[in-house]
Amino acid sequence: KMGSIQPESAVSPSLLLDRSKDPGAGASTPYSEVMTAKEDLKAGQELFMSYGDSWFIKRQKHMGVIPLLGDVNRANTLFQGWHQLRKKHGLRKEVSQDYWERFVWNSPYSAAGSRILAALPKNWTDLDQVAESGLKTHLQHQSTSSLEWLEQNGICADNFKPGVSQLPQAGRGAF
Repeated sequence: KMGSIQPESAVSPSLLLDRSKDPGAGASTPYSEVMTAKEDLKAGQELFMSYGDSWFIKRQKHMGVIPLLGDVNRANTLFQGWHQLRKKHGLRKEVSQDYWERFVWNSPYSAAGSRILAALPKNWTDLDQVAESGLKTHLQHQSTSSLEWLEQNGICADNFKPGVSQLPQAGRGAF
């Protein structure tokens, strides 16, 4: 799974609110304030939590095609097969690039919204790095910001304080 953090389950405070009378019903999370890293995180690495496939499927009209959990593995298999063919036949980079763009990015399948194709690298210059390290690692690198960028633009999760919102019935959050 692509998520790097996972919530620890708890009883939702919104269960105590009346959905017909309380404007805050449903505004609080069904999870506790504790998140656990599923793997070691590097400095600057973005935190991901899986909302589940249905969340992305329901929002496709607004967000476009987002690869689902199994699609990244399928895309990696497809990519590695393409890369092996490229090496086997000794295709020059220019020819490989033409084929990649013609049969992957400009194919009717990518236009039709293939989630597997959407998981593949967008930049031709990234293909060698993906071939070496794999697609999941490539996607993780894309979601990691430099420490310099974070110092100027980021908010350190170490400084978040969980608590109750000052807005009536807005639930809990990180402040």
